[in-house]
Amino acid sequence: MMDRYVGRIGWRLIFSLVPLIASAAYGADGWHGDLDHAKRLAAQQGKDLLINFTGTEWCGACIEFERDVLSKREFAPAHEAFVLVELEFPASTDSLPDAIREKYVAWRDQYHVRAFPTVFLADPTGRPYAVTGHIEIGASAYVRHLQKLAQGRKDRDAALSKAEQSQGLERARHLDEALSVVRKSCNADYVGDNGDPLVQFYRQEIDEICALDATNAARLKSKYDEILSAETERQHVAAIHGHINTIYRQEGFEAANRLIEDELQRAKSPEFRYQLRRSRQVFLEWSQRNDEALVIAKQLSTDEGISAEDRRHFRSRVAFNLCRLGRIDEAIVVYDQLIADVADDPRAALRYHRQEADQLKNAGRLDEAIATYESARKLVKPGSADWLLVEILRGRLLIRAGRNSEAVEAFDLVLKAEGITPVERAMSFADLSVALHNVGRQQAALKQVSLAEAMLPEIESDAANQSVVDYVRSRLKLAQAVDAKADPP
Repeated sequence: MMDRYVGRIGWRLIFSLVPLIASAAYGADGWHGDLDHAKRLAAQQGKDLLINFTGTEWCGACIEFERDVLSKREFAPAHEAFVLVELEFPASTDSLPDAIREKYVAWRDQYHVRAFPTVFLADPTGRPYAVTGHIEIGASAYVRHLQKLAQGRKDRDAALSKAEQSQGLERARHLDEALSVVRKSCNADYVGDNGDPLVQFYRQEIDEICALDATNAARLKSKYDEILSAETERQHVAAIHGHINTIYRQEGFEAANRLIEDELQRAKSPEFRYQLRRSRQVFLEWSQRNDEALVIAKQLSTDEGISAEDRRHFRSRVAFNLCRLGRIDEAIVVYDQLIADVADDPRAALRYHRQEADQLKNAGRLDEAIATYESARKLVKPGSADWLLVEILRGRLLIRAGRNSEAVEAFDLVLKAEGITPVERAMSFADLSVALHNVGRQQAALKQVSLAEAMLPEIESDAANQSVVDYVRSRLKLAQAVDAKADPP
């Protein structure tokens, strides 16, 4: 049975991506790709399910989650505590292999997944009691996060057990206690993107609570009527957004914008108005109408009605559009301000450093891009996954800028890191060979070529690594461009 979908590799974000293919290795690394089979295993083993809906071929957050958490040895306790399920989706479900497409789409719809990655903790029946995702913490902290959520299963079941032994309003209160535990264990982003899990997975309990408290004596009926009403509005808004997106794809920006304008005239909810304006800003960027996209991004970046995090997001879009308009110096000022604003959040600061470095690189200002990575190095722990990423990207820029001796030093450090993966090692051997070739150390370059080539069979065994293999081979061609000769003294 074709089960688990394509393997795991965090460094895909550096490369152009290749299409997904199916893997025949069933649960080879402890993860399963068949939810029905996993539910049977969970029942047999007395474990709960951890179900990860992901897309590591195209979703940046999924790639980071894989690299920083799921692939780390510190994640091992989760393998003991849960039956692990990974449902890997390509950007288009049309690319799913025929053998699994129907099941995967059914599971995605059953769990109402619209955003990736989404992680459910569920009992052996598959009923979720917690929803989370990539929350940008390390693997050890993430395991502790899961353990805390798993306690919610015990609290939910304890409240449901009390409800079984009760009647009337007392039963309603115990059911409410159980549902309140579930709600606390659900990431707010999931609710916004995918809908209220209480309505999706606990509708029977909601209806019973409302019936038991029909006169609202315990104020539970009004509580759940409000929850149901909010979910109805969310579904209405989602349908409108889906229609607008379809019109944009079929007819272009002007047609979609007319629909947005019509909805803005009718919209009463501030949240809905914000989502419509956000969609307009995105469509303008997609249509390369950067002047207009910049105007809306500036407006949203100062909107006190949205969160500080959302305002920072739009400030980054201001910088992006300034770069597209050739106003790189203004964009760098915005990025530097963003970095200063999140000085107490190293992960966020690193994200803005990378965005700034990418824009400087695209503008041909390589020394400034390298300097930006030099600043980013201060935010990361040596030897960590973030440090490896910064060093590899910095080393490549050093080669591109002709600063090959510095690049040799950078890749020497990378290759000594304890946490380096086989893929990272193969890439670094290849990059180091180019830097050595460029400084005239041909014998040393060819030695790195041999080391990289020796690793290719290992990473080629996973077809999902093909883009990495192609990259390594392209770098090796550069290092092999001239006949080997002795190193200079």
